[in-house]
Amino acid sequence: MPVDRELIAPCGIHCEPCPLYRARTDEKLRKSLAERMGVPAEHVRCDGCRPTKGRPMPLRGKVCPTYSCPEEKGLAFCHECSDFPCRLLHPVLDRAEVLPHNTKLMSLLVMKRDGIERWAEQYPILQKRYFEGKIVIGFGPKLP
Repeated sequence: MPVDRELIAPCGIHCEPCPLYRARTDEKLRKSLAERMGVPAEHVRCDGCRPTKGRPMPLRGKVCPTYSCPEEKGLAFCHECSDFPCRLLHPVLDRAEVLPHNTKLMSLLVMKRDGIERWAEQYPILQKRYFEGKIVIGFGPKLP
């Protein structure tokens, strides 16, 4: 099945599995997220980075610099840039347990090596390793 490139941000985040993206069509999820976020349910939905021209819901109308940078350079993905990887993609600990921002570099490197289609096949396991894996020193993250 072909991958919808419109739902893959330049930074390597995939919109389809994101709860905010899924909340567009899942009323129960939208209400649950709204409650956790403390906002009205009608504000809990994201159409994705590319469809919103770099203004995904969490940025509340502002343009994401990680979107605009490759866009201004005429690039589809950050890994195509001669400055890759740059500070915009640097992993951080802040909210790493709930946000996939630290998976960007791995995703972009897999995209560069294997192509978008193969990356899309691997994306679920990359996310699972990140959120559920346990570090085994010298062996990397292992799934339970």
